[in-house]
Amino acid sequence: MMMDNFSLQRIITILVVWSAVISAFTLPRVPRVSTADALELASSSSSEELGLHERFDRWRFLQKLLDEETKPESTNRLLFQVLDGYVKYPRPKFEESEATGSPERTLARMEKVAQVLLVAEQDESIPLLSDPQEDVADLILKLEDLLPDPVEEEDDNKGNWDTVMELNGRESVKYNQQNLTMEWQARCLAARLLIFYDFLMLGVVDKHFADRNGSLAP
Repeated sequence: MMMDNFSLQRIITILVVWSAVISAFTLPRVPRVSTADALELASSSSSEELGLHERFDRWRFLQKLLDEETKPESTNRLLFQVLDGYVKYPRPKFEESEATGSPERTLARMEKVAQVLLVAEQDESIPLLSDPQEDVADLILKLEDLLPDPVEEEDDNKGNWDTVMELNGRESVKYNQQNLTMEWQARCLAARLLIFYDFLMLGVVDKHFADRNGSLAP
């Protein structure tokens, strides 16, 4: 009996996720650090190339994204890189806590992210924004599923929206949410995903983390 496309795609997605999980457990452990400033960011090369090495620069980028001032192509590539880094590279733990301050890397969440990445892998770009803006309703639904659940993860969801409002202004966000356009919906979603998956704190993660002296040991 021939395997249908959906089953084959799911198998490939699961393999991608498990590959990332195996790598997380077989490669050197991520460091424990006191603050994010104690890290030699794994993303240095990519972030510098994009002009996003400093947190302030990343904050300004998100403001411009919400104000429709960023190019769709560069934003789509950035979104791919941030989600790809989330799947491939475990986040550092802080102090004596087991928490990372990042979205928990559960198999369910990683599978959802990997499934989106799999479709976009050839171009290394998630086609959420376009010029002129196309109808990306199906993609929006898939990407919204990567955000914290409003009920089960209420605090994370609220914190995510609070950051969007700090970036764009509470009244501006309220107005745009009440007068939805495809452009705003796509850009707001891109910003929320970047915020949730550590873009503000960590930038574009494309290597394993090391502390300032280069050690990967806890």
